[in-house]
Amino acid sequence: MLAQHTERTFDSVNMLLGLLAHELGPAPDDPVRRSNVTGGLALLTQSLPHVMAVRLLAPGAPAPLYDFERSASVGNLLDQDAINAHQAKSHRGLYASSATFDPVSGKQVVAISRRISGREGVPGHVVLALVNLDYLNSFYSSIAVGPEGAVALFRSDGTTLARHPALQGTIGRSIANSVMFKEPLSNHPTGTFQQRSHLDGIERIFSFVRLKDVPVIVSIGISLSDALMQWQHDALSNALLALAGVIFLAVVGEMLAREATQRDNSEKELLRAANYDALTGLANRTLFGRELEAALRDAAGTNQRLCVLLVDLDNFKHVNDTLGHMAGDRLLSEVGRRLLVAVGPNDLVARFGGDEFAIIVPGTLGRGISVAEEVLMHLREPCQFEGHALSMPASIGITAYPRHDSEASELLKNADIALYSAKSLGRNQYCVYSPDMRRRVLEEVALLEEIREAIEREQFVPFYQPQVCIRTGTVLGFEALARWNHPEKGVLSAMAFAAVFANHELSMAFGRELRSQIFRDMREWTRLGIDFVRVAVNVSSAELQTGSFAKSLRTEMATAGIDSHQIEIEITEGVLFEQNSSNVRANLEALREAGVPLALDDFGTGYASLTHLKQFRVNVLKIDQSFVRDLESNTDSAGIVSAVVNLGRSLNMSVVAEGVETQAQRAFLLSAGCSLGQGYLFAKPMPARDVVTYLKRETGPELGATGT
Repeated sequence: MLAQHTERTFDSVNMLLGLLAHELGPAPDDPVRRSNVTGGLALLTQSLPHVMAVRLLAPGAPAPLYDFERSASVGNLLDQDAINAHQAKSHRGLYASSATFDPVSGKQVVAISRRISGREGVPGHVVLALVNLDYLNSFYSSIAVGPEGAVALFRSDGTTLARHPALQGTIGRSIANSVMFKEPLSNHPTGTFQQRSHLDGIERIFSFVRLKDVPVIVSIGISLSDALMQWQHDALSNALLALAGVIFLAVVGEMLAREATQRDNSEKELLRAANYDALTGLANRTLFGRELEAALRDAAGTNQRLCVLLVDLDNFKHVNDTLGHMAGDRLLSEVGRRLLVAVGPNDLVARFGGDEFAIIVPGTLGRGISVAEEVLMHLREPCQFEGHALSMPASIGITAYPRHDSEASELLKNADIALYSAKSLGRNQYCVYSPDMRRRVLEEVALLEEIREAIEREQFVPFYQPQVCIRTGTVLGFEALARWNHPEKGVLSAMAFAAVFANHELSMAFGRELRSQIFRDMREWTRLGIDFVRVAVNVSSAELQTGSFAKSLRTEMATAGIDSHQIEIEITEGVLFEQNSSNVRANLEALREAGVPLALDDFGTGYASLTHLKQFRVNVLKIDQSFVRDLESNTDSAGIVSAVVNLGRSLNMSVVAEGVETQAQRAFLLSAGCSLGQGYLFAKPMPARDVVTYLKRETGPELGATGT
């Protein structure tokens, strides 16, 4: 029992080291991985009172790459010792340091460490756990070994790590040169012998075990005098001694068995927490990784195939933001249940974290696709929560072994790329990985990074295209159009950076930066006396889905001194169909109440209906340039333009025709009753510095005289 308890203590430490190596080994700086590891360690160490800290070390680094400390601070005296030991390559498995008093925590500690393998991450890195030896000494003191008995823990080289009862100067002292270590401790995995201890001179009967996976030896000794007593040669006394021994062993055995049962139960809880998701009961990322590696080995040995599916919910953030985490948890639990129903008996379903799930599907790519279709079908029906119907659309990325790769890490990357493509194509569907996808995704990632830097360097600038009265040519306003003032490629239109609008974070930053410049330009024009110009500002879907957007925009306007009648907010038809349409509606309604006009851009290209026009109550309809372009050659386009103009008139909305380039188009629009136009026929988009010159040319030299 003593050996089993000690072995379980160190096995749990080894498990934590494996978790840290697997999660952070490939990417020590990944914030998501670090957060997942910290949460996992915080949970696991609740059942491991002997673990004080867990660290990821790198040779030459001034501090740990990652440091989890359970409660109080712990020193780093043993970090370099572990790095040196593993750099010397004298320890293939676990390495146990010398016992050391840690002045920071005030505890006697030992460091257990191992190298990270090339498969796990950077080979030179080391994972380390600090173990509180006072915990082991406390357990050893609970074992009844008589007044002169002793329990000790030695490193495999004979260095004393823990001992009860404690003797001054014994911790850290080596017994490598003693007779008891040379024979039999150093030569046998287990055994019993009689020997006089060179530490205190007491002759004892010793039993010892060399632990299999940990470089330590556990020994227990009962003094010869305690064992034999004064009646050792008396037969009756021997019988009584034997009986007492049986009773003693039974009591000790019951105590240790009870301890073992408690430890077994804790270990089962620990292993479950380490391998399964607490919310859904599914396998977690760690167990999935091990199972995938094992499945790939089996498939390689039997010439079989398998698929990996990554499933990501499309609507989870909306549920969490609007209904709270309880609704989110209910949704995740139901998704986990339905995934188990959708897959086969030999498939493994795991929750990776957040709203992402993964599935191992043994078999061909065709079977992987079939499982993906089953998953989408089972997630189609909404989940009920406190009277709310929670929709569960999902996007799925699929990759196949050995068709796409043979390494677990690469297969997961491929599935992630396919998942990204499924979301880019409209969500609620699956995509099968292809090499072209990787190239496109890498290009897009590089572009997004370049866009991020361009936003920080204020390379995005507004250009302004006039909106004029078709009949008179009078300038009634401008639309602000984003341009990228690229340092190498010159001025680029929105087509070059359209990817920014699919990225929530960048889209928000992009919108704020561009509006800041627009409002500066408008303030300058007002100073010059141009106080009648209204500027139409495009707002992204990501911004309108944010609950506080209208309030933030009003704050930006107030700070810049912009009145509500001076701007117009343009949205596209697609915004009306977003999952988070309640936030969209609330933001648009708040802007209308603040007196900000709303324009629906590219009308006729999507699925906006009269119902949507009634719900969102826009002020302006903008006819898409694709219809205007074909007016002279396509009767359908001409009919659509006339219908939109009539619709706008009947709903008391202004109608703006985009892309007007010829006098013939202008004449048709005028005859159809369209009052406003925008396009190259009137003017191309221009930088802010040219707006005043343009207006002076169009309206006369007196423009701006009051401001100069």
